[in-house]
Amino acid sequence: MRLSSKIIVFFLLLPWVSYSQNKNYSEYYKLTNQAELKIVDSSFADALMIYQSAFNKFKNNFGQDIYNACLCAILSKQNEVAEVFLEKMVFKGYTIDQFKSNTYENFKKSKAWKLFKNKYPELRAGFLKSFDNDLKTELENMAIAESNANLPERKFDSIVYENTKRLCEIFTTMGFPKTNMFQTKTMLPVILVRHFFGLYNKTRNSPDIYFDSMYIKMDFKKYDLMNLYLKAMQEGFFYPNDYINCHDYREKNSIDCGFIINMDFKTKTCTANYPDEDKVKASNLKRIEIGLPPFESTFKIMAKSDLIWLNYPFDEYEKLISRLEKDEKYLSIKKYDDRLAYY
Repeated sequence: MRLSSKIIVFFLLLPWVSYSQNKNYSEYYKLTNQAELKIVDSSFADALMIYQSAFNKFKNNFGQDIYNACLCAILSKQNEVAEVFLEKMVFKGYTIDQFKSNTYENFKKSKAWKLFKNKYPELRAGFLKSFDNDLKTELENMAIAESNANLPERKFDSIVYENTKRLCEIFTTMGFPKTNMFQTKTMLPVILVRHFFGLYNKTRNSPDIYFDSMYIKMDFKKYDLMNLYLKAMQEGFFYPNDYINCHDYREKNSIDCGFIINMDFKTKTCTANYPDEDKVKASNLKRIEIGLPPFESTFKIMAKSDLIWLNYPFDEYEKLISRLEKDEKYLSIKKYDDRLAYY
């Protein structure tokens, strides 16, 4: 059983947090990885114990992990524990109408749900007051500027670089944001992180721009967002999968070795292609260096996921494809720009 893949950093009383106050989160990521392995084995009570251990040791917890722990508590018939997790999830940006799975529908008959429902308006109001709306607007405007697919490439890159300088100023003077401010349950638009890494990697890996004065003047040692994002990930403020996906954008030496899941719509079966062993070894060296579990653990979680192997919605996708093939608006799309993919 595969639970949520949503993310967010944990709500604290202060709107910003200093890096020096937090220890390395490599142990946290190992514990939550162990919990996910228990989930795919349907050992929900064991998974809950591991999550609770991680939460007790580390004060900043990702929304995905709290979401998973909450479902484990419900499935283990520990409703009072689940109610506490629901309250914490509100401060990750979750709204009450998002708890719609079958597991939650059964839980909604309990006293614990009624208690949470009564508290929710006050909790939600507290969350909305917990962050700087001016900063949120500024970050949103940065993301919108970078989402314009019609910009010439040099103009687009110049906007990303100017945003890089501003983000460095924000993070070094105010600290890395710790409260989710966006509907995607993140503390800043991931598109900003992805485009920074894309530009940084482009200046290192694209010989055709080596003699372009605009790119030559870009100083990524002075505006070192890469290490700021790495440190945020290591200290529990940036989700590892997001970090890897952004880091590997236009990067030749990627962290993620990846694996391909093949969907056969004729037989309605799924198979997975395991990556080359050398790629796995190289990936693991980088993953361990930044404090992440080895690739094999991620593969095992996916390989045992009921969603992929037993419950993949083949029929639903076939209906969707059939409908899109008749959709004039869809058919009129000439190209897809990956700048839009992360916003």
